[in-house]
Amino acid sequence: NAAPFVLLNQIGQDAPWLGVRLIEHGRDAHGARAGLALDDGRIQWRRVRVDGSYASANDPRLLFAPGPAAGPSGLEVIWADGRRERFAGDQLAMRAYTTLRRGEGTGPAQ
Repeated sequence: NAAPFVLLNQIGQDAPWLGVRLIEHGRDAHGARAGLALDDGRIQWRRVRVDGSYASANDPRLLFAPGPAAGPSGLEVIWADGRRERFAGDQLAMRAYTTLRRGEGTGPAQ
């Protein structure tokens, strides 16, 4: 029975973001993991998933928030079968969703 309160988003839509959709065999690559390497040396990891609670689902696209000072230097994908593939930073668009298909990367990650 507490008093109501309002949450205010003060970051807005200006914060940089990067979206990725991973496709494998013509479908979303459920279970794949992606690590976004940033220019400042950090790596952000995400997993493709649609699971949620009972009778619900989530968006399979991955969303990264690299921050204002760090741009993407590349993305490493670990597909569900354990194989790795790397996509160059110039294949990724900021403030947009990019679709990446298995086999179209620059080659296996080292």
